[in-house]
Amino acid sequence: YLASDPLCWKNRELLDRPPAVPAQAGDWIPHKPPMTMVDRILAVSEWNIVESVIRPDNRFLRDGVLDNDAIPEIAAQACAAVTGFEQNSHELGGFLTALRAIRCLEPVRSGDVLHVEFRQTAHIDNFYTLEFRIRRTSDGVICADGEISTCEFS
Repeated sequence: YLASDPLCWKNRELLDRPPAVPAQAGDWIPHKPPMTMVDRILAVSEWNIVESVIRPDNRFLRDGVLDNDAIPEIAAQACAAVTGFEQNSHELGGFLTALRAIRCLEPVRSGDVLHVEFRQTAHIDNFYTLEFRIRRTSDGVICADGEISTCEFS
């Protein structure tokens, strides 16, 4: 019996276990720095939660404030991370197909730690619609919310 060998017959039940959270989000998305804007998967449930730390070198910062155009991208990356995590796949790809009712309610600044909370509201074939909200952890304020649609391919 080889305890360190995941293929050993005594470890078989471990192969079917899903990975544990928290998990590094970057391991589950196709994006690479400097485009990666999500850091950790915190919860996988009806409302998934992914953490995003806005670093000073973020290419979407203008005078220390995150450009609102980055908000849907952060939400989409959070969705991609959880999807890869749930399917235990590092090979998934996809893209944003639609944005609806995106509201940027409060500015996001360099150094902010955000929780991207989202849930799936519709699914047809490889197309998904997701409701999201982005909450600043320091004060609990919702900085943005809305709905995105994505297409997944492998």
